[in-house]
Amino acid sequence: MLSFPRWGFRLEPDVLLIRRGVWFRTVVAIPRSRIQHVDVRRNPIELLVGLARLQVHTASGLGPDGALPGLTPEDAERLRRELTGAVRG
Repeated sequence: MLSFPRWGFRLEPDVLLIRRGVWFRTVVAIPRSRIQHVDVRRNPIELLVGLARLQVHTASGLGPDGALPGLTPEDAERLRRELTGAVRG
């Protein structure tokens, strides 16, 4: 399978849209009302290069339903707060 990962996201008032792929594109729509928790993760390589990954979990219980790699730690934390309702604006 030919695939070159490319990631993007858009946060709308009622849904988080995550897009990935170049030749094979996937769009994941996660309703904000279904989000149960959001994690900010950093593996050793991400720590080394100063990046973080956001993982979004819903009630499915099968692991993260959406992930956003390649964020700055500040942006990942800001997005986590926005998705969990800690920041309202």
